[in-house]
Amino acid sequence: FARSDGAAIAWLVLVNFFAAFPWGAASAAAAEVVPAPMRAQGVALYFSVINLVSVALGPIAVAAIAQYVFHDDAAIRQALAIVNVLGMSGAIALFIIGMPAYRRTIERRDSFRIDAARRL
Repeated sequence: FARSDGAAIAWLVLVNFFAAFPWGAASAAAAEVVPAPMRAQGVALYFSVINLVSVALGPIAVAAIAQYVFHDDAAIRQALAIVNVLGMSGAIALFIIGMPAYRRTIERRDSFRIDAARRL
């Protein structure tokens, strides 16, 4: 939707800069909620699910929207915009919904560590 190549590149750089922020924090959070002996498996499961969902659903969603919503196979630009907005909105909603459970898990994990330390 940019009016020039330079504007498109500027928006792409800006979006990719901010889109990269959650990757490190999300993988660290996945490792934090899994018991220590299973951390590698927990993070591997997290990345497997993320990649399967994005690789499997992303291209299909773009093509389906272009074909069935716009009835034009050339409407990829609009379909990409819709999939990005819906995907990011869904990610924000899931983040908000999941944050209380994540906090409870971290609190319980910390209390287990304190209890284990007292037993020693």
